Amino acid sequence: MKYLKSILQSENMFNQFQNFEEWVGLSNIDIPNNICLIYYNNLRNLSESQLLKRCSEKIKLGDYTKVILFAVDMDWVAKQEDVDIITNNLNDTFGENIDKIVLTLCSRSWIRDWKNINTIENFGCLSMVIDRNIQLTKNFDLLNLDREKHFITTNNEPRPIRIYLYDYLIKNNLLDKFEYSFFAAQPNDYITWEDRVGGDDGFEKITGKFPKKTFDNEIIKDKNYDVQLVNMKHELNSYFSLLMETNYMNGGTYYGFSEKSFKGFATKKPFMLWASPSAPKGLTEMGFKLYDKIFDIEAMSDNSHNMRMNRFFDDLKRICDLPINQIRNMYIDSIDTIEYNYNNLNRLIEKEKEDLINLITK
Repeated sequence: MKYLKSILQSENMFNQFQNFEEWVGLSNIDIPNNICLIYYNNLRNLSESQLLKRCSEKIKLGDYTKVILFAVDMDWVAKQEDVDIITNNLNDTFGENIDKIVLTLCSRSWIRDWKNINTIENFGCLSMVIDRNIQLTKNFDLLNLDREKHFITTNNEPRPIRIYLYDYLIKNNLLDKFEYSFFAAQPNDYITWEDRVGGDDGFEKITGKFPKKTFDNEIIKDKNYDVQLVNMKHELNSYFSLLMETNYMNGGTYYGFSEKSFKGFATKKPFMLWASPSAPKGLTEMGFKLYDKIFDIEAMSDNSHNMRMNRFFDDLKRICDLPINQIRNMYIDSIDTIEYNYNNLNRLIEKEKEDLINLITK
């Protein structure tokens, strides 16, 4: 198999995922040399690159019979106008050989029309990251009931909603209910609104300086790798997870996810998830059961952006105001669902390996 690094992909990200094939098990099988696998993290730029033009020439010469464009992580292609640009670029490049292209998408969407492009929705290279967390948790008793905190939350990049969350927890005196880490891999000791990542996301500016807070055992050597792993010491001291996704816009039509969406399943915890409003629908379609007996799931799926945030925070405060023994009982009542979701996650990850092997060999 030909293995190409996209010229548009960062060196750090490529290094992070270069052992993905070994994790999948591709090194143990015979792979045809006429298959080309290209990892990408910016599909639009890749679709108009010289790299794909060279691949097209290789197909014409008979050197390649299949070119797989494989998403490293979230594809970020939420709007049909972006889909149209990408499909037009790919058709212009590959012409009558467009059927030789397979495009994987790390997301769930209910409106995108990729026309004549062969597409597969999967977890991308995130499946390996998710599995790292699963393997990490296997050395611990995940169902222990001796815990001090209601929630755990870890937030690295200062996205606007995470700054709002930090501000809300401080102003409502809720930090003592949490195991928490904020902005651990950021260079400064304090974060302000001007340090935010990803624009304002429709939120108004808030003032103040927010101190970087790291766990006492948190060591960040590789900010692309270490921040993705669960911190078991602090996971085991909290009953629930508060997960703040990277992508949380796009209404109810697109669910772009990262490993964050699956940390609660991997650590056997009920969780609140701030993500795209369609996240509950996406997770249900993946076979997961939601914790609607504990949390207001509708607050997570409200399409009104600021109203959704207010409902989400109101539900968070409702849970935080409950005594810890009641939180413990809610956790115990959820154990059957917790175990079901953990097993479903393991099944999905194994299926990801099988599907990639089949994609390459068949």
